[in-house]
Amino acid sequence: MLPKAWLLPMANLLVTVLLSAVVISRVMTSGPPAGLSQLGGEAGGKELVSLCGLFSIHYRIAVDDASLTKGPIRERCSSYHILSYLRARAMMFAVEEINNRSVLLRNISLTYEIRDICNRKSIGLKACMNCLRLVNTNGSQTYTPVDLPHTDNPSLVFIGPDTSESAITMADFLQIFGVPLISYSATSTLLSNREKYRTFFRTIPDDGYQTVVIADIIKHYSWNWVGILAVDNSYGRSAMSDFLFHASKRGICVAFQLVVGETMGYGDMQRFSRELESFPELEVIVAFTFTKTLMPFLERTEKNSTPINALTWISTDAWTDIATRDFRIMNNVLMVTVESMEVPGFKTYLRGLNPFLQEFEDDPWLREIWEGEFGCDVGSPADGASSPCAHHTLLENEKIANAAASPTIYRVYLAVYAVAQALAGIEQCEEPLGLLANGGCPPVGRIEPWQLMKYLMAVNFTMGSNGRHVSFGKDGGIMDTFKVIQWQRCEEDIDPDCQVVDFVEIGVHKDGVLYINESRSRWYEDDTNVDLPPTGVCQSPCPPGTRKVSRDGLPACCFQCARCPEGSFTNTTGQLVCMQCPQGTWSNGNRSTCHPKTLDLLHWDEAMSVVVMCFCGLGVVSTLLMLITLTLYNNTAIVRASNREISYCLLILLIVSFLEPFLYIGMPFTWSCNFRIALHSLSNTGVLAIFVVKTRRILDVFDTTWRGFSLRSRLRRTGLQVMITVFLILLQALVVTVYLIIKPSKVLLDQDISNSRVYVQCDSNILGFIAMYTYNTILASICFVFSFRARKIPENFHETRYITVTMMFYVVIWVVSLPIYFSTNGKLQALMQIISVVLTNYLILGFMFLPKCYIIFITPERNTTQSIREQACGFRMGEINNTLVVQMDGEARRPSSRLSASDHDGHGNHS
Repeated sequence: MLPKAWLLPMANLLVTVLLSAVVISRVMTSGPPAGLSQLGGEAGGKELVSLCGLFSIHYRIAVDDASLTKGPIRERCSSYHILSYLRARAMMFAVEEINNRSVLLRNISLTYEIRDICNRKSIGLKACMNCLRLVNTNGSQTYTPVDLPHTDNPSLVFIGPDTSESAITMADFLQIFGVPLISYSATSTLLSNREKYRTFFRTIPDDGYQTVVIADIIKHYSWNWVGILAVDNSYGRSAMSDFLFHASKRGICVAFQLVVGETMGYGDMQRFSRELESFPELEVIVAFTFTKTLMPFLERTEKNSTPINALTWISTDAWTDIATRDFRIMNNVLMVTVESMEVPGFKTYLRGLNPFLQEFEDDPWLREIWEGEFGCDVGSPADGASSPCAHHTLLENEKIANAAASPTIYRVYLAVYAVAQALAGIEQCEEPLGLLANGGCPPVGRIEPWQLMKYLMAVNFTMGSNGRHVSFGKDGGIMDTFKVIQWQRCEEDIDPDCQVVDFVEIGVHKDGVLYINESRSRWYEDDTNVDLPPTGVCQSPCPPGTRKVSRDGLPACCFQCARCPEGSFTNTTGQLVCMQCPQGTWSNGNRSTCHPKTLDLLHWDEAMSVVVMCFCGLGVVSTLLMLITLTLYNNTAIVRASNREISYCLLILLIVSFLEPFLYIGMPFTWSCNFRIALHSLSNTGVLAIFVVKTRRILDVFDTTWRGFSLRSRLRRTGLQVMITVFLILLQALVVTVYLIIKPSKVLLDQDISNSRVYVQCDSNILGFIAMYTYNTILASICFVFSFRARKIPENFHETRYITVTMMFYVVIWVVSLPIYFSTNGKLQALMQIISVVLTNYLILGFMFLPKCYIIFITPERNTTQSIREQACGFRMGEINNTLVVQMDGEARRPSSRLSASDHDGHGNHS
């Protein structure tokens, strides 16, 4: 099955073949077609070469007697097209100008035939046969006005037609006879196929170039969501196909592709309206249509009460007829046209056209346009003197003036000059430098179409004062520069002569590059002049921090913006994929960039660290004050009774312990990690060792059940107590040393626990901690046993009660804090350790030394030897075998007259 894109060209070819067969059979029955290569007589001694112009001066067909009751169906042309008439006049003007310039053609004079093909391929084929003298031109012609004067010579070259559809059909037909066809506005890329259309030329680039320009314009304004409206012929379909190719390369999405008839019918209008309603966000329409195609829809929309969003239109045609009216749906219009120049003297020539002049009385089209635009009855030339219509000129009509600015006017002019240059080449040919075989030259008096085509392919000339270079490429077309024209609404203060819109050149596409002058642009939104062009997108580009997510059933340009997941980011607009943050970084709240992860540690400048340092500083100061107080009151009874050397050691350990939290603030280092492990373990061991020695000493003094122990008296000595404390600390120091040698601690940056934080902590081996805390647990257990046994010792005197309470809270704090410490990370872990240390230290200060300071400063009457003795004497001696030993700084006394020598210890203190 043939592809759809082939159906239309194949149908055209079939029609052409059938018509050609009819024509050839008719020619063969009337003799050989010798007249095709013969020119007519001379004019002023010059050889005549006839050019046939094919123009759709009318674009509709009216049918008379379609019921077949009075004879065959009779068709007549209706609805004149001003631009096509001006094109025809441009051809006439060019022929007259060339004939009057004896410098270009010396021995050849051009003649012309102008044929109105009424936008019909069948009428166009009949016109071709007329110009080739294949039919009797004297017969009645119901489909066209009276022909302009012409010679009997067959045409050697054809100028036109205006549409690609007609050009394809007529190029197929004329190729049978080898007659060249030069079009001024047929832009279909199908005609660039030189194998199929060898005799076809054009003075305008094909749609392949124009669609590139349109795609570049859309890309320039960052539009990516457009609709396509194309006429149902070879021009519209090929242009749409080319545009889709270039649009896909530039990331432009198409909302819909609608093909409509050359004149939009009701069904086409309905379909177009439904498409616009289906895509309410659509703002840009690319139109590959003619003026006559879109006009019915615009007129119906203008009358329709249903609102339709104003659109921005991009077209390759000069919609001059549309520009004369202010259609509300046409918000902005951009036209892509080939570079155009004004035909020198053509406007003056148009001003001289007047149907009241006798030289133009045989021009029925001029009469028809004059009467239609000026509302006059021309009548006969004799009426011109009294008729007010005779004083008009064509260019005073805005519609005609706008049409005269069409670039295709210049393209017709260029086509005639290309033929003249080819004929000049034949005139100037000298053998053996000719282009024919063996350097031959065509005879000027008997030029054949194929010879003229040979020289057409070789034309290479400069046109006009601006040095415009003209030559045909291998595909029969010419390279050109494109202009971007914007319709801008008239402003009386700027251009008082402007009626509806002004055509402003805002850009140029040259050598494959688009240049837009933004300062010349003006954009409109609901009749309001705005600074910025329309957005032209289905969805605005996803901002940084989001990514595109496709929407079901819609093209890629219609998407949703989804926020990037945590840990990923996009830093530019329109990203499809979120990028993962590098190791050690995390996306910010907007997901637009990655910041280094927050270091989860206690910083020196944060509030919690300041509070911790204040508490630690207060603890150091308090401990120092207590140490100074005990030193100053060293010889008082309460200080002597508290085993002062051991108390001093305890206070020094507390000062060191209060300094320990400073190691948990700020960024840790390997040395600080190892140092704080050692410091924490040894300070805890020191405190527990002192408590063990203190409770053991109390039991040795007051509990007679311990008196059988042989070292009882020696353990009372202060030196030995210090030695025991140091020994116990050294055992822990050995454990710590072995642990740090085998598995030293190091700084660990844990990035896997949290998405946004890096937990900074010291990596410690759990087995080492177990070993160190097992040792401290043993010491704490021994201390508990000793303090429990001493629970009945006089409470008003000894420290056992305070040691018991302190040890109870000490154990509770560490039992609670250790699981929390190992189950947390970073800042919270460090804070847990600091709280445990500070709270323990304050408990020891509060329970062990604050009561002594209270006695020293608040109740000094209790700080005497007699008071302490009275407290001790109040003890129920029967509970310890009626023996109570009170040892006070080197002397041992009994309340009774019995004094045992064994109870003396010159260095003991009462606990």
